Amino acid sequence: MNADWNNIAPMIVGFGLMVIVPCVAMMLAHQRKMTQLFHNKGTSLDQQSQLDRIEAQLAEMRMRLNDVTLRLDGSGTPLQTRIAPPPTPHNTRRNPGALAPGFLSWVGGRATSSSFRSTS
Repeated sequence: MNADWNNIAPMIVGFGLMVIVPCVAMMLAHQRKMTQLFHNKGTSLDQQSQLDRIEAQLAEMRMRLNDVTLRLDGSGTPLQTRIAPPPTPHNTRRNPGALAPGFLSWVGGRATSSSFRSTS
């Protein structure tokens, strides 16, 4: 029993020095930084002025967006004329009752789109 303890004790001490001590040091450093942030309220004069400038820019952008939206809504032109129509597909079907070319090609050869085309 004494021989086992003599072999295990250095491993426990080594583990403590290599893992536990750095983890405790990191935790204490983090606590110090958080305490400093809470004590200083997290903002300095430079940070506060930069935050005020960003908030002013955001308010200006919101006003511009509102102006553009009101200008478009009050223009009197219907929405359909302000939006471009969707592009036409490059392969339009000639027979409206037929399936699209290659529609069933993924089935694995059991059925093809040509076998389901209408003859009308």
